[in-house]
Amino acid sequence: MLEINNILHDKEKIVWEAKPHFGNYFTLVSLFGIISLIFLLTGFLGRQCNDQIFSGLSIYSLILGFIFLAVTVIRILQYRLLAYALTNHRAIIQYGIIGTDYKSIDFDKIQEINVEVDLLGKIFKTGNIQFKTAGVNVVQTKYGQTVAPSANVMGYIKNPYEVSKKLREISHTKIKGK
Repeated sequence: MLEINNILHDKEKIVWEAKPHFGNYFTLVSLFGIISLIFLLTGFLGRQCNDQIFSGLSIYSLILGFIFLAVTVIRILQYRLLAYALTNHRAIIQYGIIGTDYKSIDFDKIQEINVEVDLLGKIFKTGNIQFKTAGVNVVQTKYGQTVAPSANVMGYIKNPYEVSKKLREISHTKIKGK
């Protein structure tokens, strides 16, 4: 899908590929868009008011509106390149905004596979597939650095339980076949 074929090795074949479910992905993006419009409208209307307090608050409203608008635009641009694939050797996540980036996880590195389905996932029959690897991420918090397990997510996947089963089958077959 998209450009994933460009990074496949010899004898590597795509077993499953998908893009995030459009409806689920853009429901959240639309929500951010609506929130940004509310803040922007409130900010512009507040600038017209003679009340100093309301006029001062409108600046914060405009700032929040532009932040939500930026998040909305970034998420729309991300969807263009976002794609997932399972091959007979690894899981691949394609992403990016301007250029195409790839995250590749070999099956023998995957330690845990989780499926998460939220309220929108129930409605759209989608979910997130998270697979954890042995690596860790160092995360900076206000209390210092902490170590978080490395996790990779395929988000807004149609029929996530079936895809998870396929991922487990392929990874177990690959590991046993070594």
